[in-house]
Amino acid sequence: MALQVVLSQATGQSFEVRAGVAEDLGCLKQKLAEMFGVPTVGIRLEHNKKILLDDTLALEALLQPGEESNDDPAQLLLQFGLRHADEISQLQKLTSEEVIGFLGKLPIMELSRDVILAAVRRAPEALGRIGSWQDDKEVVLAAVAHDGMALELASEALKEDEEVLLTAVAQNGFALEFAARAARADPKVVAVAVDQTGTALRHTTDGLRADRITVLIAVSRDGLALRHASDELRADEEVVLTAVRQCGEALRFARAVCKATAAVVAEAVRCQGRALRHAASSCRADAVILSIAVEQDALALEFASDEGKSDKELVLAAVRQNGLALEFAAESLRSHPEVVLAAVDDHGQALQHAAYVLRWDHRMVLRAVAQDVEVLMDVPQELKGDRSFALEAVRVCGTALKHLPAFASDREVVLSAVQQNAGVLGWASAELRRDPSLICAFLRYDSSAVLYAAETLARDREFVLLALTVNPQALAYLQDFQGDRQMVRQAVLGDGSNLCYGSEELRMDQDFVLEAFAAAPECLPHAAALLFEDDDFLLRAVTCNPCALGLASHDVRSDPEFMLQAIEVNPAVFQYSTFELRQDRDFLFKAACQTPAVLQHVDDQCSLDDGFLLDIIAVRAEAVSCMPDGRRADKDFGLRAVQRNASALRYLGISDMDFALEALQLRGDALAYAGELQADKNAVLKAVRSSGAALSYASEALRADPDVCLAAVQSDPMALQF
Repeated sequence: MALQVVLSQATGQSFEVRAGVAEDLGCLKQKLAEMFGVPTVGIRLEHNKKILLDDTLALEALLQPGEESNDDPAQLLLQFGLRHADEISQLQKLTSEEVIGFLGKLPIMELSRDVILAAVRRAPEALGRIGSWQDDKEVVLAAVAHDGMALELASEALKEDEEVLLTAVAQNGFALEFAARAARADPKVVAVAVDQTGTALRHTTDGLRADRITVLIAVSRDGLALRHASDELRADEEVVLTAVRQCGEALRFARAVCKATAAVVAEAVRCQGRALRHAASSCRADAVILSIAVEQDALALEFASDEGKSDKELVLAAVRQNGLALEFAAESLRSHPEVVLAAVDDHGQALQHAAYVLRWDHRMVLRAVAQDVEVLMDVPQELKGDRSFALEAVRVCGTALKHLPAFASDREVVLSAVQQNAGVLGWASAELRRDPSLICAFLRYDSSAVLYAAETLARDREFVLLALTVNPQALAYLQDFQGDRQMVRQAVLGDGSNLCYGSEELRMDQDFVLEAFAAAPECLPHAAALLFEDDDFLLRAVTCNPCALGLASHDVRSDPEFMLQAIEVNPAVFQYSTFELRQDRDFLFKAACQTPAVLQHVDDQCSLDDGFLLDIIAVRAEAVSCMPDGRRADKDFGLRAVQRNASALRYLGISDMDFALEALQLRGDALAYAGELQADKNAVLKAVRSSGAALSYASEALRADPDVCLAAVQSDPMALQF
């Protein structure tokens, strides 16, 4: 049902708004906000002199009984006001700090409720700057709804108000700290607070900290709230179980009896393995509990009993999950090869926790290096000076070379390292980095090896040319030679894509790019983009390879005039014209008449009808030779082709004598293209009877034959001249 809302203003003016009875105040405010161009918080509505605050209130709830059943739209009378709309709009754009500053510039006593409400909603702490409003319930409610801790700034009376308190602690449980003493003993208020923030339990009374229901709510939200429960409840198994399931560390605050209860400790370590530190010694020796703890966190092994730390299976389970747990294993297991191998396989740095004797073990150290090469920093110097070990280490991880300075000049060690990672060449000796043959050997594995060549070597043209021959991609790291035609050409010959490393000037050089394109077609996409906007360049490029046109813009490939020029240069470029152009019959006709070979590049010649092809043949008879064999061998099509253009006989793939005679009978002048038939009397007779002038194409002997001459003259008296 429709609702007619009549809004009267303090000025005496009034206006109407249509709404539905099911709409709420929020919807009505939104309509008014759009009408007046103000924020909804700047709109104030009253009904029967009562301010309407609840935006979720349905409009029908304001109607008098019976009004909503009338057939005509029901009428609702409201008082409407816009106060300080500019200030409210400005407040909504400010930060919390700016709101405080804004309020400081205004006379608080002159501010409307609407401005104050907008301010505390934007910056709840502003409540502390508007003392006269700290006793206003509506304003305080607006503040604590956005930040419960604003309760601290409310008046003492409102700190006892249940609605204000519940709103505050529902937003932030810690707001309970600022509630009145009596309110902090209110089970309803405290329950809401601890359900929002479990550790808010510390702000309630001793009585509620000993209340089982209240404490259960708190620890289910935050297990650490257990520290604020009464001694009795910290010994209650159900309460403690609830707490440790939420946070294993809550075991710290349980009473000794619970710390010694296997079920409680098991739940705690299942949640957080290292909660084991708070368990009784009996539980820290329990195999089941230890297994649960290290499964959750391998480092919980630190808090196991000595027996647990000596349990090989438990320790293996721990170090396989986190190798660093080896630190907490018993001495006997830190010297056990199987345990230590499992640890270093997970984390190389676990080697530092192994027994000293194992830190000399080649196999052990190499396994650790595979995980973390930095373990070599703690390996005994004597071992790092062992050449056989050094070779094995760099084969496992090339970066190991940086920790093996004694072998920086050893060609075999360095080469083995570079095969793993060319970047380690920087740790090779200066002598090796000056060796061209060695650098080139490294280049076979990684083009970046040229970066580590000695400076004098990297500037040597002979070396650079050799380097680019070995690995053309090295040009990427040779900036001083990226504008050198010879060097870039060498790189492109090895791999056309290396043109991308050439200087902008070279990639814009038409002659250089075309030379490179001829040798390595894959280089063209790496030429300067501007070249593909140059028609002359494109025409030169397609002479070499039609694929060059594939890099041109859509506009270029859809330009009929340019495409005809390109097709004349290379008919194969037709396939790179736009789809729309390829479907254009007028364009194809012009292209085929200009360059018949273009027909060989039409996607589906079968879709071209005979009439269209015959029109082309009439202009360019050689177009016949560019048609599929099936069409060229079709006698009916062949006769029609000869009829349109006598010279088509030369290009037809038909050797049948009957067809030739029929064609000559149809078009006598085709004798000019009949080859050996020019000496065949029967064929010549067929031709001259069709066209006396065909006598000019007959053999000399037949041009003297009375029968032939008579037939020619009968067809055309002018034939006598031949």
